[in-house]
Order: sequence, then structure tokens, then C-alpha cells
Amino acid sequence: MPNEKENEIRRQFLDEAQEYITSLEASILEISQTSNATTINAALRVTHSLKGGAAMMGFKLLSELAHHLEDALKVFKINDSTLPDAETGHLLLLAVSCLYQIVDFERYGEAINPTWISKEVEPIFTALRSRLGDPQDETAASVLSMENNQDLVPLLFETEVEECLQRLETVLDSPNQSCLREEATLLAQELGGLGEMLQLHDFSQLCDTIEQQIATASNDLLIFVTRAALQTWRRAQVLILAGQLDQIPLEMDAVEINPTIPAQVVQTISATADVEDPNTTVRVSLRQLNHLQDLFGELTIDRNGLDLNLKRLRGLIRQLSQRLQTLQHVNYELRTVYDSVALTNAPVAVASVRSSSLLTEFDRLEMDQYTDIHLLSQQVIETIVQLQEVADDLSLGLDETEQNARNLTKSSKQLQSGFTRLKMRPLAELVDRFPRALHDWCVEYGKQAKLTITGESILLDRSVIETLQDPLLHLLRNAFDHGIETPEARIERGKSPEGRIEIQAMQQGNRTLITVRDDGEGIAIDKIRDRAAQIGLDPALLEVASETELLSLIFEPGFSTSDRVTELSGRGVGMDVVRTHLQQIRGEITINTQVGVGTTFTLSVPATLSTVRVVLAESHGMLLAIPSEAIAEVTIFEPEQVIQTGIGEAIEYQGQPISLIRLQRHLNFNCIRARHSYETPPLLHSESVVIIQQGGKLTALQVDRCWTDQEVTVRSLSNLLPLPYGFNGCAILGDGRVVPLVNVPEFLYQVTAPPSQPSLPALLSAASSVSLPTLPSVLVVDDSINVRRFLALTLSRSGYQVEEAKDGQDAIERLEAGLAVQAIVCDIEMPRLDGFGLLTKLKANQKFNHIPVTMLTSRSGDKHRQLANQLGAAAYFSKPYNEQVLLQTLDHLIHA
Repeated sequence: MPNEKENEIRRQFLDEAQEYITSLEASILEISQTSNATTINAALRVTHSLKGGAAMMGFKLLSELAHHLEDALKVFKINDSTLPDAETGHLLLLAVSCLYQIVDFERYGEAINPTWISKEVEPIFTALRSRLGDPQDETAASVLSMENNQDLVPLLFETEVEECLQRLETVLDSPNQSCLREEATLLAQELGGLGEMLQLHDFSQLCDTIEQQIATASNDLLIFVTRAALQTWRRAQVLILAGQLDQIPLEMDAVEINPTIPAQVVQTISATADVEDPNTTVRVSLRQLNHLQDLFGELTIDRNGLDLNLKRLRGLIRQLSQRLQTLQHVNYELRTVYDSVALTNAPVAVASVRSSSLLTEFDRLEMDQYTDIHLLSQQVIETIVQLQEVADDLSLGLDETEQNARNLTKSSKQLQSGFTRLKMRPLAELVDRFPRALHDWCVEYGKQAKLTITGESILLDRSVIETLQDPLLHLLRNAFDHGIETPEARIERGKSPEGRIEIQAMQQGNRTLITVRDDGEGIAIDKIRDRAAQIGLDPALLEVASETELLSLIFEPGFSTSDRVTELSGRGVGMDVVRTHLQQIRGEITINTQVGVGTTFTLSVPATLSTVRVVLAESHGMLLAIPSEAIAEVTIFEPEQVIQTGIGEAIEYQGQPISLIRLQRHLNFNCIRARHSYETPPLLHSESVVIIQQGGKLTALQVDRCWTDQEVTVRSLSNLLPLPYGFNGCAILGDGRVVPLVNVPEFLYQVTAPPSQPSLPALLSAASSVSLPTLPSVLVVDDSINVRRFLALTLSRSGYQVEEAKDGQDAIERLEAGLAVQAIVCDIEMPRLDGFGLLTKLKANQKFNHIPVTMLTSRSGDKHRQLANQLGAAAYFSKPYNEQVLLQTLDHLIHA
């Protein structure tokens, strides 16, 4: 358990280190453009925190490199440099890249190759030292005096020292204190080092004393010694902030331990410990959050099912009351008939029970006489009354249950909203590293471009952030490579030599709009039309195609108008990946371009993925779930409103004709579909019209009937069961039924194409089988999603179509399901089925034994290499690997 706790703390620190390095990178980029003391001091604080934290957690190399980078920044500041030259700025960013890589190595447990350190890392820091020099002993003191009249000592004790002390308080308050001694000792060392750097010798001596007392304290007294140390550090912190440096204690106060603590004191301590710190945060693993999200989805399904059952129960109680009223009416009629028969002196059997011989002296007018029928009727009346009382009690109980259900719905929605916010992350986490990427591209390719990001504080679901990572980076790369011209070309066109790329995010209802805009050369529509004609599309169809339809072709696999292959973005291959990623999160993308002015890509993504409000519509016996956010209105269909236009049928809506699509003509099935009966009555039980608003355009869908909107849980289907074009998931209703979820842009595009005129993407798909060059497909098999993504990005840039599998078993299942690939790149150590097991199965199967398999692993020993070769591996690479050699090897294996 202690080892697990320590490993968890180390993993949490690596997350913090990632944030430190991202902040450091942003500061260095800012220093390169406009040097100021505040930014340099911010970079110094980050490197110092990273250095101390890494040392405390045992990441020696990370701590040493952060220390070297801190020294470089100190020298840079003490030399009063206004702006670093291009080479120095580039070296600083390369040093930051080394820190990133080391954090990744540590996070994934990969051994750091000494050769990589000596050949890649050390030359960078050596070059920095040769350009800036080594820091002198007085550098630290000089740095402190250059804060533009702001003393760095109070600032550090208000921020860094406060964070350290709060971390120790968290450990003291934790039920599990197995790491208390290690945490307190490391903290004493870190604070002592800070005291030496700031030339606070008394504070440094105090930390040494505390470290000795913690080391010699017994396990029973450790918690009391640590609390006393924390109290002493707090007192020293206050004195330093007050400027009373001569009052700093040199030793920790004596610790008094009373083994018999009164109950009142214990209660007081407990109450104090329970006081919530508003700044306290808790780290939760993504796996746990995803599990909770799945549970919330099930809760939504169960809640909808409960509402449905309550409505059904309410209907049954109404039926019971109606039946009781009917029974009461029948009984009344029975009594009436009986009384009429009795008055006619018809022979009626008099009840023998309770009869007395004295009654014979009275006639019927003088004394009521009861028969068996009369008694049975009376019993029925009493039973009806009793049943009515039970029905009333059931109705009252149902009222209370419905109120509880409403409260449950309210609470679950609040809980869902709170959990959704919990999973939300700022867009900044995704785009913070884009300025660095653009800076590197400018240096490498000789272009000038400035990136402006607005709306980075907008929150998105973590899954949306992760899915958008590759599409946004690809759009940024394309904007730079294919959009922004060279400085010379821009000057010739009357533009500023520095291009502009803007990423803007804004909230619009339940969706987030992200635009990627550049002021480059734009997309030539004629080039798209010519390229489409070259691959076999009908020229007549291309001539009448709209600009939107032509632009949509760039999202088809393999389609490109670029005649040149660049190392940065290949031949433009990859826009299909952008659309595919967006479809996974119910996202959309549109293009607006003007030659010579620039291009704007607009991405529309949902704020959250787990639930969505939909309107259920039925057409031709098929139930569809249409997102409510895309619906402008639902109205009754009136055939006399249909008008004929040059483009087909239309109806008038708000004084304007809009296209009418009769879904029954498009939803055709090869099997008989029964008309289902549903518990919830439709909002409109007759033919209806659903007005869809998409991209500023209105379209009317004629359906058989539709229901009111409701919140549903969304689930995606396995890749083995693909949905038709126009659908991107399934909605689960309260009664457990699964309904296809409409992807509005794709669905409209599909149903609005005339039957005699297939859509351009459909024609492109048909033509590509003959004319479009097929991209070689490579399957990447690795249990690390980050390694898969990085390798997939590398291969995609080089013109490969990449498929991914999370382990050997997943790879086998995908191949057996029909996945065709020309090569496989595989790790060795994976769960379920490792790389050696995958090799064995592939070579034993005649369908797959021809596929070349390249092993890419952190295991560089001869034993692993020899075993892989014996099992039939075509090539073997160890991490870190040479990218060019790997690509050349793959090309040779595929075309051999």
C-alpha cells in the first residue's frame, strides 16, 4: 500500500510538471517577443518549482535539467538582455522540449536512453551555457533586486512556500499517513534549498534542524513533531512576509506530548480538521470519471423509465376508477330492476336468513322484506365503496411518488450538471502549445505568422477536448503550410509579410463554435473541380455543383488539390480524419474561403457528450431521434400548403418557401416493419412537419408523427456495426429501446440529393475505386494511447492511412473482422496478447502471414530482438527511434 501511495503521488506530480512546463514554454515565447522582468521572473519561479518538486519525487534527471534551465534564465536576466536572439530563443525552447520528453518517459515508465541524453539533450544545454555563461554566486541576490521594485522573497513565500505548506497539511489531514516522514523530510530539504538560494541563512538553518528532528522522531511521535514543524514554518513565513528576518527562529519549538488527550480536545481537533479549505482540490483519474459518466447515463435511462412507469401506473389507476364507476352504475341498474320486479308482486325468494315468522303479519308496504338478491346487491355496493377507497389511496400514494420522482429528476439533473462541469476542461489545455508549434514551423520553413487565440477559457467536455486535439492541430498545420504565403509572396500581393492565423471559440446555445481563420491564399474552387474531374467525376455534375458541395470533397479520403509533398503536411491528406474525429463527437465542420483573402474553418461541437435532448419522429415505421437544438419548430402537415418550385416540393414558412423532404421516400427497408405502440402519446398523432435549421438554412421534414422533446442518454456503436450515412450514435429511451441519432448535416445532405443525381461524395467513393490512388494502410498496435497517436500522426503526415489497436487481441479481432492493412507496427509488452503472441498468431494464419510486422518497443536487448526475428518480425526498432529510418523501412516492406 505505501508503494502504491507513493506511485500515485509521483504520477500526480508528473501532471503538475506538465503544467509547469507548458507555463514555462508560454513565458519563453513571450520573452522572445517582448522581454520584461515580470515574465522572466515567472519563468524563474516555474523552473525553481519544477526543480525542487522533481528532486523531492526522485526524478533526478528532470530536476537537474530544470536546474540548468533556471541558471540560464538567471544569467539572461542578470545580463539585462532586452530580447534573446533567435538562436538563444530556439535553444531555450529546445530545452523545454527535452523536459516534455522526460516527463513523458517517466509517465509511461520507459527507460531513458543514455545515448539520447548525450547526443540530443546535453548539446542543447551546453550550447546555452556557451551563449549565456555560467551563473555567478551573486546571481541569485542580483536577480532578487531586479524585480522592478518588487521583492521576490515575499512573492515566493506567498506562492511557492504556501503551496508546499498546504501540501504538508493535506498529508497530515489524510487518513493514510504512511508517507508522512518522507514528505516532511523532502519538504525540509526543498525549503532549505530555497533559503540558501534567497540567502535566508537563518531560515535554511531552521529547515536543517527540522529535518534532523523528523529523522530521529519515533513513529508514535512523528505526527506531533511534524505538526510542530508546520507551526514553526508558518511562524517563520509570517516573519519573512513582515520583513522581520532577524526574528526567524533557528530551532523548532519543543514538542509536548500528552498521551491522555481529553475527549473535548479530540472533538475540537476533529471539528477543525473537518473545516473545508475552499482552495483544496482532489485529483481523480479519468477512468473513474468515465465510469461515473456511464453510471450517470444509466441513471438517466432509469429516471426516464421511472417517469414512463409512473405515467403507465397513473393510466391504470384512471382505468380502475372508470371501471369502478361502471360497476357502480351496473349495480344501480340492477337494484332498479329488482325494485320494479318486487312492486309487481312477482314471486321472489325471500331470504331465509334473518327472517322471522312475525314478518308474515306485515305486507310489503308495512315492512321492507329483503331477498337474497337484495343482500348480494348490498354486498356489491359495499365492495365498490371499499375498492374506491383503495383506488383513492393508490392515487394519493401515486401523487407522493410522482412528487418524489420530480424531486429525483431535479436532483439528478443538478447532479448531472455538476458532474458535467466537473469533467469540463478549458480549451486552453488544447491550444496552449499551438504558439510553440507555429514558432517552430516559422523558424524551420522561413515563413512569418502570428497566432491569436481568443475564447480559450471556454469549457468543454474532456472527451471533446481529447477528440479535438488532432483535428485542430491539423487545421493549424494546413493553415500555415497551404494557406500562409511566404513573406515575399505576401508583399507582392500587397499584404503584410507576417501572416495571421486566428483560433476563436465562442458558446452558442448547447454547442461551442471554434473557428480557425487565416489570411492566406484561400482555396481555389476551380482546382477542386479540375481535380474531381481528373479522378472520374461527371464534368456536367461538377459544373452545376454548389461551392459547398465542391468544398466538401476535401474531406474525402485521399482527395487533395496540392501538387507538392511537404514534410509538414504531406499532400494535404488528413482532412478526412478531421471530419471523422468530429463525427465521433457529433460535431460538424464548414468552410468559407475566398481566393487571395483567406480561409475559415468553423467547427461546431457539443459541450457534453453523455446526454442530449431530442425530438422523436416516426416515418415509415422507423423511429428517429433528432437533436432538439437543430429544430426550429414542429407543426401539423397540411397537404394544401405544398407548392412546386424549380428545385422540387416546398412549403411556406414565415413567408418564405423552404424545401420539403418526405422522409418516407428515403427510408426504405427490405423487411416488413410493424407500427409500434408507445406508452407516451405523440405530441402530434397525424402527419407532421419538423422544421430543421442548419447553417442558416431551413428545411422541412415530413414525418408520420412526432413526440415532445426529452433528454436521452447517447451511446456509440461498435465499429463492427457501422451506422448508415447520416447517423452518428444511438439514443436510449426510458423503455430501453435504442433509436438511431440523426447527424443533421449529413442526413440533410443525404436526403436532399435528387435520386437521379447522386451526391458528390458518393460519386467520389465510386470513382476512387478506379482512379484515386489507394493509400497504404498501416495498423499501429500499442497499449499506450499517446504512443499510438504520436505514431499515427507521423505516419499520416507521410501519406499512410493509419488504423489503431490497443493490444494484440484487439488487432487480431479487427483483422478477422475484415480490416485490410499492408503493414503492422507493434509493441511487445501489452495486456491480453503481447507482441510475441500477436506475431505467433499472424504467422500461423494463412490470411495474415504475408503482412510484414515491425516491432517498435523500449526493449533494446538482443534477447528480445532475436526472439522477434525467430517469430517472423520483418524489422525491429527500439525507442527512441529514428523517424526517417522507420519510414524508409516501412516503405521498403510495403512495396517489396
